[in-house]
This record gives sequence, C-alpha cells and structure tokens, in this order.
Amino acid sequence: MQSELLVRAFEFATTAHADQKRKGSKEKTPYVSHLWSVAAMAVEFGGNEETVAAAFLHDVVEDIDGISIETIREEFGHSIAQIVASLTEDKSLPWETRKESALRHIPRLSDEAFIVKCSDALYNSQGLLLDFSIIDWSSFKRSARVTTLQYSRLILALNLEAKNRTHLSETMRYRLRKTSQQLYNLCEILET
Repeated sequence: MQSELLVRAFEFATTAHADQKRKGSKEKTPYVSHLWSVAAMAVEFGGNEETVAAAFLHDVVEDIDGISIETIREEFGHSIAQIVASLTEDKSLPWETRKESALRHIPRLSDEAFIVKCSDALYNSQGLLLDFSIIDWSSFKRSARVTTLQYSRLILALNLEAKNRTHLSETMRYRLRKTSQQLYNLCEILET
C-alpha cells in the first residue's frame, strides 16, 4: 500500500508534529514514531488507504494549534476529515470529561475510525505495559495508577465494542482482549 495520499498525509503530520516528543520517553523519542506505529497497526488490522492516512493525521487537530478539521478536509477530503474529527478530543474540556466522552463515543465510530482508535490505544497501552517501570511519569498529567486505569477502561470499552464488529480483523480483536487482561492485571497490582 503506497500512494501519493499516504505520502502527503505522512509529510503533513510529520511537519505538524516536528517539534513534538513522545510523552513518558526518557530518550525524547520523536512523536513521528507514534504515527508510524499507529499507521502500521491500521494496515495490519485491514485499514484501507483513507484509514491509514487518517492514522497518520489522527492527532494533528487535537495537538497542533492552527490546524482544524477544515484544514484536514481541504487537504485530504471529507472522508479523512470525518475520521479525524471523530477521534479528536476537545482540549478545552477537563481531562476527565474528555476521557468519559471518548468512551461514550466509541459505539458511534465508523469502522475506519474504530480501526484507528484501536491502533492508537493498543500502541499506547502496549508501550505502557512494556515500559511501565522506566516511563517518565512526570510528563503525564495524571499519576501512573490513574493513567493505567484510564487505558484499562479504554481498551475494555474497545474490546466490548469489537464483539459487535466481528467483520473486522481477528488479530485486532485478539490484541484488544489480551491487552485488556494485561491492563486489568496491572491495575490490580497498583491497587495493592
């Protein structure tokens, strides 16, 4: 899967996120690594070209001042803009409100947006599980326990919704189940 659309989406997102680093990374990993990983998972989970382009762009409106859904629509078309819009949190709202709203919104996501949401959540959750003891938690807005609990709730909600979407990737549904169990176990440890 290689196209001018994917190259444009990647270049746009890379330029937009050029100065951004991954939260929690002691090595100050460039944010672009996250975009590659989410897009790669979207491919693996059966995403079409527009889904993968949206995976590259999924955080630009939320994280970068001056980039709007209208900008995405003008540059990449209505379908991609719709996917990105459905994944964009309103950062003017309190953190807890945004996270609750995102959980309630999961059943209304299109299949394309659901694939990107799962790819993003799985990549972030798997990083949390693998790197828990070396994450720089001071770069997060919430404690390790609260952050882990929120990812656990998100993955559980995605896992429950995936049961209604049996036409989607079995690999994606398996990873949601497995990651949900692992996060639950970590939350149990953090509670003790």
